[in-house]
Parts: sequence; structure tokens; C-alpha cells
Amino acid sequence: FEVVVYVPSTQDADTTISKEDFANRIIEVETYLAKLFGGFSANPVDGGYNSDEKGLITEDVFKVYSFASRDGFEPKIEKLVDKVKEWCKVWGQEAIGLEFEGDLFYVEA
Repeated sequence: FEVVVYVPSTQDADTTISKEDFANRIIEVETYLAKLFGGFSANPVDGGYNSDEKGLITEDVFKVYSFASRDGFEPKIEKLVDKVKEWCKVWGQEAIGLEFEGDLFYVEA
């Protein structure tokens, strides 16, 4: 299975964070996925979404993804979703994108 966490470069929807803070977020997600599933890959992408409160938000995003077998993934998905919810709160996000096998879900805090 492939799972992807979309790391945002903003806080409170449309406030861009520092490059250092963004890099720290990326490292945190990479480290978490490596510990959870054994490894990760990552690449930058341009992203955007429609905020109910602030309209269209465009931002730099980092895709951090990992792969696992069914046996390696199923017992850990709930833990991953809980962690993404925590990142939403800490990073001031309405939601964070979590992709599973090509299907994108927005996880809210």
C-alpha cells in the first residue's frame, strides 16, 4: 500500500511559515513515516485548496510517502490518522491531505 502525507507550508490557512519551520515539518513527517513503515520518499509539489473561511489557498507542499504490505499497514492506519489530526492542531490547519492508494482524504483536527 502507498500512503502519502501532504505537508503544508502555511499556518492558519493562509500565513506562510518560515523555510526553517517548513523544513522541520517535513523532517518530522519523514521521521514518523520511516519509524511507522520502515522508510519514506518525498518531493515538493505546488498545491492549493478551497478554505471555507478564506477562499482559495495556494501554497508550497511536500509530499511525504511510504509503502507497506497489508499486514504492515492495517494495524498502523489508526495511529497515522491520529498523528495527522495532531499535526492539524499543532500546525494550525483546517485539514491535512492524507492519500491512500491514490485516493485523497482531508483529515481534520
